[in-house]
Amino acid sequence: RYATFGCNFDSESGSLLVSYGEECTDAACGDCAVSATNVPNGACYMAGGHVHYATCDPTGSNVTVEIHQTAGWDCTTDVTGATPDQTHIEPAAGCKVEEHEHEGDGRRLSFSNQEFSDSFGPDSPQYKAAHAWDEGV
Repeated sequence: RYATFGCNFDSESGSLLVSYGEECTDAACGDCAVSATNVPNGACYMAGGHVHYATCDPTGSNVTVEIHQTAGWDCTTDVTGATPDQTHIEPAAGCKVEEHEHEGDGRRLSFSNQEFSDSFGPDSPQYKAAHAWDEGV
């Protein structure tokens, strides 16, 4: 599975906007189960049953994703003072292999700085990394 994050500056409001796509099925991040484009910085979304907050850094170069895995929490939960279970800093560009837990099943993946495409063969490390989730590795 793949994910993408981005930051854009809104000249009208003078603020940063965040974009995200997670649980994507293709290396272009064209088919994502969870996504939004140019929403307010610090946006909350649910992925894998967990609360996620996506925030662009002041330069718009990276997105910090804070994940709260407390059962029963959603985007209406006040997380003030709560410590995220996971925090990831992701580049605000490109489609990457998703490498963090969503299902709570102990499988852990992490983002790679390497771009992936469908041109890699099934014996390549890139293909194997991209499809590790499907194989339950």
